[in-house]
Amino acid sequence: MSSITLETLLESLDRDQLRGLLLRLAARQPDLADVIAGEVGATQARATPRAAPMRPPVDVGPIQRQVRALMRTSYRSYDSYDTSHSIAEGIRAILDQVRGFIEGGDGINALSLLEVITEEYSEGQHDYDDSYGTLGDVFDDLGELWAEALLAADLNPDELEKWDDQLAEWAGDAADYGSDTGMRLAMRAAQEGWHDPQIVRALRGEPVLVPAPSAVEVDKAEEPDEDDDLDADEEGDEEPSSTTVVPTTGSTLKLALIRLRILERQERLDEYLNLATAYGLHRERALMLARLGRVEEAVVAGIETLASAADALVLASTLREGGHLDAAIRVAEHGLDLAGLRGALGDWLASLAPGLGRLDLALRAAEVACTSEPSIARYLAARGLAGEGWLELRARLLDHLRGGVGGWMGTRAHAEIFLHEGLIDDAIRVAERGGYGVLELVMDAAITTRPQWVITKAIAQAEPIMSGGKAQHYDQAVNWLRRVRDAYRAAGQADDWARYLVDVRTTHGRKYKLMGLLKEL
Repeated sequence: MSSITLETLLESLDRDQLRGLLLRLAARQPDLADVIAGEVGATQARATPRAAPMRPPVDVGPIQRQVRALMRTSYRSYDSYDTSHSIAEGIRAILDQVRGFIEGGDGINALSLLEVITEEYSEGQHDYDDSYGTLGDVFDDLGELWAEALLAADLNPDELEKWDDQLAEWAGDAADYGSDTGMRLAMRAAQEGWHDPQIVRALRGEPVLVPAPSAVEVDKAEEPDEDDDLDADEEGDEEPSSTTVVPTTGSTLKLALIRLRILERQERLDEYLNLATAYGLHRERALMLARLGRVEEAVVAGIETLASAADALVLASTLREGGHLDAAIRVAEHGLDLAGLRGALGDWLASLAPGLGRLDLALRAAEVACTSEPSIARYLAARGLAGEGWLELRARLLDHLRGGVGGWMGTRAHAEIFLHEGLIDDAIRVAERGGYGVLELVMDAAITTRPQWVITKAIAQAEPIMSGGKAQHYDQAVNWLRRVRDAYRAAGQADDWARYLVDVRTTHGRKYKLMGLLKEL
């Protein structure tokens, strides 16, 4: 088979040839025609200007047939994980087509498509054993897309109530599979729309109250969702005296982010900023300020509100892309003191600061990166920046490593750095708590200098495998024994190795596969 890719093959065809090819393939495979129709509709929806007039109703037939064929495929195995996974991936691919309509501002047609998808999927799902929960998880994806489509369509309260009733039925069906979270999210979107008083206040930049749970939602969905974050009831309709940031977890956060996507697509950017403020979505607000060219406001927002180094890096990168390098550096420098992993931020800043004459900042960033997420590359980068101050910095970095900075994920990096510095005993202490990979790394480096430790540890790894009689793992045992042999020889104890090998053959002589492998030693 030629290694030429499909993309390369298609590049050789002109428009008429491509059109003819697609028509011939669709004639041979009717299902393909539906897939093409769905993709074309989504592509056209994305390409249509936001301000375009209302689109004509979409033909839901191709999408419906795609779902029906997927759910009623003749090769299915009712309890097969592979089958469930295949169906779930197929549905998600179809949902991507619907997403094209939403992103193109055509929420009405997106709702029509989602309706037939949900009906077919909800009915067909019962034919399968979903012990793994794979099919149930699709309801979460469906629900989130429903929520976005409902809000993108900007329906009036009566229209939203009708959809809420229908979603409640599907939520009950999904609850049978423990997968009603997504549909509950969609129900909440239908109940709030854009007319909910708290949403209206937030969009205007006015003080908001923490939203209360909807009694209708709880009733229609039959039972409360343990993962939902609908907050405790607030009695009374009085105006709050000051702005209250709405908690941003669970469904509240998801809906807030969905609203922000819609507001951005509709270029309602002042309302975007107001809503982000109300929901405490500080990163989104700062990023929007940066994209709008309100650079100083973005910097102030980043320094005053961002809580993690990762968020600071995203904002700094956005500012740099906009040509605001000084502002980007200010945000990044502040981010070095924020919570979370700081390796990527430190790397980013260490690479930029020298070109601005900020060697002190570059060195600080390199040190932060190495102490936060140690690696041999970061260690060497810090050495390259330190110059005459390397001995002092080296001592600090090694002290951090000895303190276990980086947790279990950093054990290999710790070992590599200690070995690079010739600190074999420090590396051995890391290997004692690390996995096989770290143990092998340190053993191979310690054979000549700490042979007795290698002998003891390697035998401890090999003997349980040999005694367990698991032939498929004998090659691993022999690999450990090879280290035992090399360590004995490095210690000048070749005779002890020979005696040990005789003992192994005597004890396990009937394990013919093992005996064959031992000949390599």
